[in-house]
Amino acid sequence: DEILVASRSQNKLEIYGGVQNAVSTNATSLSLALASASEFTNAREVAVAGDKIVVTQDQSPSNANTNKLLVYQRSGSSLSLRNAYTVNFKTWGIAMEGTTLYAVADLTGDLLVFENFFNLPSGSIMPTKRVTIAGLVRTHGIAYAKSDDRMVLTDVGAAASDSDGGLIVINNFSSVINATPNGGTIALTNQVRVYGPLSTLGNPVDVAYDAVSQRIYVAERANMGGRLLTFALPTTTADTAPAAARLEPGISSVYVHRK
Repeated sequence: DEILVASRSQNKLEIYGGVQNAVSTNATSLSLALASASEFTNAREVAVAGDKIVVTQDQSPSNANTNKLLVYQRSGSSLSLRNAYTVNFKTWGIAMEGTTLYAVADLTGDLLVFENFFNLPSGSIMPTKRVTIAGLVRTHGIAYAKSDDRMVLTDVGAAASDSDGGLIVINNFSSVINATPNGGTIALTNQVRVYGPLSTLGNPVDVAYDAVSQRIYVAERANMGGRLLTFALPTTTADTAPAAARLEPGISSVYVHRK
C-alpha cells in the first residue's frame, strides 16, 4: 500500500503510504513514510524487485554529466544505497524481471539487457546485450510482462514534435531477444507498431501494460499538453486511435498495479 517516487526536486527516493485509503476518501495528498538520503540528481525512473529499488540518473550539469543506475535496499523503516553503477548511455526507462534489468538508451533506438544485475559490483558496468529496435527513433518508456512474454516500448521521435511518436509491441519477447545477437537488430517483422495521427502519440515518455486486460497505458507528454492514453493491445501494425484519453497536463510517468 505504498507509492515509490524518485523525486527530482528533493533528489531522494521517497515512499508514500496509505494509498488505498487516500484513493477511497478522495484525498488530495499522501503522507511521506520514508525517504533515502540525497544521492542522485535528475532521476528518470524507478523499478522494484523484492526489497530492492533501482533508480535511473540521467546526465546533467548537476551530476557532472554522469549516467547512473542506483540500487537501494529496503529494510524495515530504512532505505540504504546498496550499489551505484555508472553506464555509458543516457538513462530513461527501466524494467526488472527477476534479476534481469532491461533499460532503454535515450537518444537512440536501443534496448539493453543486464543479466544477474544485482550481483554486479559497484562501478562502471556494461550490458550483457545491447540491441537496436528497427524503426525506433528515440526510446523512452518500457514495460515487460512475463505472464505473456510481451515487451512494450515507446518512441518519442523528435522531442519538438507532438505528433511523431509511437508504440512498439514485441510478442514472444524471450525468443526474439535470445535470437538477436549482441549488437544486432530486432527487425520490423518482430514488431507490432502503432504510429500515426489517429494515435495522437507525440512524446509518449512512459508506458505501463496490464497483461490481464491487455491494455496499454501511455503517459503522452506533448500532445494537447499531456494526456493519459489507453490502448487495446494491437494485433497488427496500424495507425490506431486510443480507446480512452484523459487530459493530464505535465504527465511524465504511469504505473499499473492489479490487485
